[in-house]
Amino acid sequence: MEISESLKSTENSLRDLFSFVLSKKLGVEWYRSCGVSADRISQWDERRQTDEIKFGHSDPRLIYYADFYDLKTILKKNWDNGLSEVFKNLKEIEVLLDLLDEIRNPEAHRRELLPYQKHLAIGISGKIRSDITGYFSNMETGDSFYPRLECIQDNLGNTWSIGEYRMKLTGCILRPGDYLQFKVSATDPMGDALEYAFFGQRAWEINPYGTILASLN
Repeated sequence: MEISESLKSTENSLRDLFSFVLSKKLGVEWYRSCGVSADRISQWDERRQTDEIKFGHSDPRLIYYADFYDLKTILKKNWDNGLSEVFKNLKEIEVLLDLLDEIRNPEAHRRELLPYQKHLAIGISGKIRSDITGYFSNMETGDSFYPRLECIQDNLGNTWSIGEYRMKLTGCILRPGDYLQFKVSATDPMGDALEYAFFGQRAWEINPYGTILASLN
């Protein structure tokens, strides 16, 4: 995995984790009481609106428009709201996030990372994502060593994240010639390689006028 992609996947894993854990503790609008200022949240919303204007759609998860240091703030302010069950040691995860933040700066400016920085980025990212995957695995099965899908996005603006229901109804209709592309993020706590497969299922239904309709789910 490319360094930039590894860093991005780690950030998004944290975003999804915070959304899952804190929405249970603080409610649907958890971000309003997570310790981040109202001004910062307004900036997130401005970025979301910019995407809506520019691309015609935006990510419904407002946390995806937060900066990296916002994530560090949320972690520290909500350690006792369930995040301690994921990472166990606050000082350790704070140090790891600080190191990632240092690595992100040259990466953001497209400067070449030194070899040790590349190894740090991959190692720290793997550690954080493995802890998150282990948390969800343990919650579902009682074991923390099963691989887990973290996030799936398509080119139509739909996103599924770990912790959500397994089936996601998008309301999108595919027509002949449409191009569908998926981007998948996943982690195996044991470090093994993962493979993905996509299976289409044709669902049939009859509308009130007696016409048979077919759609791909």
